[in-house]
Amino acid sequence: MKNFKIITLGCKVNIYESESISYLLQTNQFTAVNTYSEADFTIINTCTVTSKADAKCRNIVRRAKKENPQTFLIVCGCLVNTDISLLKEQLPEVDLFLDNQNKSKVLETINQIKDQKEIILSEDDGTFHYHPQFMSDHSRAFVKIQDGCDNYCSYCKIPYARGHNRSRPIADIIKEIQIFERNGYSEAMLTGINIGSYQYQNNHFASLLKMILNNTQSIRLRLSSIEPQYITQDFCDIFHHQRICPHLHIPLQSGSDKILKMMNRQYTLSQYLSIIKQVTAIRQGMFLSTDLIIGFPGETEQD
Repeated sequence: MKNFKIITLGCKVNIYESESISYLLQTNQFTAVNTYSEADFTIINTCTVTSKADAKCRNIVRRAKKENPQTFLIVCGCLVNTDISLLKEQLPEVDLFLDNQNKSKVLETINQIKDQKEIILSEDDGTFHYHPQFMSDHSRAFVKIQDGCDNYCSYCKIPYARGHNRSRPIADIIKEIQIFERNGYSEAMLTGINIGSYQYQNNHFASLLKMILNNTQSIRLRLSSIEPQYITQDFCDIFHHQRICPHLHIPLQSGSDKILKMMNRQYTLSQYLSIIKQVTAIRQGMFLSTDLIIGFPGETEQD
């Protein structure tokens, strides 16, 4: 029982965590396989950001067990945290559910299964217990710096899936990026659930970027999505650095102040436009992308 297959749905944080699990298993004499039929263990890392994502997760679970009834099926991730009772009722195919707190303990769990022992997991929060050195399916390195969110936008259940906002120690982040740099990666993407809210021992996000740049040689830094209210002057000042990729994804969600308020977003349209003007002045060639939610309940044609 040494073969495993891992399927990842959802965001870059999930990708990072799945890559970490895969690396940990492979460095402990397990073999990654491409098909369900070869897998002694199948791990499905779920997403729950939309109802469509939920349905896709359930379909993949059923397919995995249908194609290989003998595989030991582990389902983990955000859908487990938000809908565990429903999943147990709908998906009897699943052998074990692991929430986000215990997702990093997949190796520990599999070893207990192989040794036919009762599954007993430590109670510590495994949010930052991921230490990859290579990415098997990606040319750039992913580095998780933060988890959770305290914003509670009215349309979003991720705070219930990922918990409150917490930030990874700076020394751990720098060490991981240094390892990736030594292993030949030219670019690292900093990712998390709400990276702009990073705060560790009175160091905010801009401070973290500065420390990473001061303690690495040539690796470029790319940022995942950042909420507009966290784009400060300190952030803009450090973003001038040429080793930070000139791309920002800044979610807007709606162009209507009324809808933004109903969404519990923490800015107005005029504030957002001011932030965009500030960002585009940082350097030439800035590339911007955004998110929009269309058809929000109560939205009119004018909105």
